[in-house]
Amino acid sequence: MFGGDIFLEDYFEIFPGDTTATFNIGSVLGGFTGPSVCPSTGFIIAGARSRCQKNLRVNANEPGASAFLNGAVDPNLDPFRQTEFTVGMERQLSPNYVLRIRYTYKNVDETVEDAGIINAAGSEAYIIGNPGKGLHLETLQALGYTKSTRPQRRYDGLEVVFDKRLTNNWYFNMNYTFSRLFGNYSGLASSDEPHLVEGRLAPGVSRAFDLPFIGFTATGEKDNGRLQTDRPHVFNVFGAYIYDWFGSKTNSTEFSAFQTITSGQPQTTTIFGASTITPQIFLGRGDLGRSPVFSQTDFNLTHRLRMGNDDRYTLAFDLNFLNLFDQRTVTGVYTTMNPSSAPVNAAALGLSQVNYANGLTGGTLLPAILARINSQPDRSDIRYGLPHLFQSPRTARLGVRFLF
Repeated sequence: MFGGDIFLEDYFEIFPGDTTATFNIGSVLGGFTGPSVCPSTGFIIAGARSRCQKNLRVNANEPGASAFLNGAVDPNLDPFRQTEFTVGMERQLSPNYVLRIRYTYKNVDETVEDAGIINAAGSEAYIIGNPGKGLHLETLQALGYTKSTRPQRRYDGLEVVFDKRLTNNWYFNMNYTFSRLFGNYSGLASSDEPHLVEGRLAPGVSRAFDLPFIGFTATGEKDNGRLQTDRPHVFNVFGAYIYDWFGSKTNSTEFSAFQTITSGQPQTTTIFGASTITPQIFLGRGDLGRSPVFSQTDFNLTHRLRMGNDDRYTLAFDLNFLNLFDQRTVTGVYTTMNPSSAPVNAAALGLSQVNYANGLTGGTLLPAILARINSQPDRSDIRYGLPHLFQSPRTARLGVRFLF
């Protein structure tokens, strides 16, 4: 099953004598659904006013669809597949303390995405299949593209956990994770699209392979590296103490706190190239270093009153602080060098789409791209490299619960 939205660009003229004309979707578009027709010397459809119509989301699921014009579904696509295994050990050090060690390996073996090309009408045509193989690879090679890439997403993590069970009214958990998240594919939810603060949450339709050169940097190298959510070091500790008022188990207050300290995230330069929708990786993942080390303290206070037969009812009052010390850590800088209004695309460099892609994946366009961005002030973004995202401010929440 496939679905989607129509995404059209349309251009039409308003003439001096059109004072009584009606302008609406029907009168402008007529019955247009694609393929793209632009430019045109006259009206495209009888009764429609349009002179140039582009369907930017052509139907790849149409029976007999051409991969070169409308995109297509690869009839031999392989399903999404991931290999994963976990090994670990647990040791009770004493009646109240436990030590656990665990290693986790996860690797995406195959993925299904909408891998794209630029068709003759200038629209993006998508092949629903396995990027870098099958119908997608055959189409790229037939069009003259010299390089392609395959999805990679591998996670290796070593976790050490130290637990104290609840005894003498207190308990805690400490854990440290040393890990690496490497590849060029963020997964079913994409964190590689900096224009979306929370990333793209729709699976299988990220911008990861939407154009032939995505997956390569302007140096001609594959853009595989530490992914956006990679945090090599993560340390967490959680603990609580329960105070029984007057030695009574029916009237108690629990004090608990959570502390996290983690590595910053990779910061990667991007540019608006062939696409004005999504920037592409320019020089390599993490070329701007990492955001500062992130830390946060949360604190919670809960007072419980137990009542009724066998204390079966509980009235709980909660006071919760997130980011107790109101830290203002920078979590990301603005990474895009140029505005979307000044893309460094094939037209800007006077190249065909194929030559643009081959030049980019071959590493020969780097000087021309930099010269283009730096040639005029309005082609570079003054926000580049400046703090852009910040830790959420301190928040406090009050709550009342009745448990039975």
